[in-house]
Amino acid sequence: MQTFLMFLALIGGWLSSLLGPWILGLIAGVFLFDLWLGLRDRRLLVFAGLQAVGLIAGYAWMVSVGREMDVAGPWAWAMVVGGWALSCLGFHAWFLMARRRGWMA
Repeated sequence: MQTFLMFLALIGGWLSSLLGPWILGLIAGVFLFDLWLGLRDRRLLVFAGLQAVGLIAGYAWMVSVGREMDVAGPWAWAMVVGGWALSCLGFHAWFLMARRRGWMA
């Protein structure tokens, strides 16, 4: 479990350092794109809702961790971004594969 959490922090830290404050733009762009596509396919609308709930909960967790331990705030944000990135990558890969193979009606 610790290895997986460090992997999330590594991915999130890499994305956050690469994009800087534009990571919020990437998150908003993916969220709005999923909302827009959710007008045609309900699965994407559900995933957009899960993204919103997960990011709000992750931000609240990051703030609470950052208040208690000053050093852990950036690590918590990196874990939130890494979790978001992996879930988005996994869901969109599954969605495209299922659509191409005809698993969805």
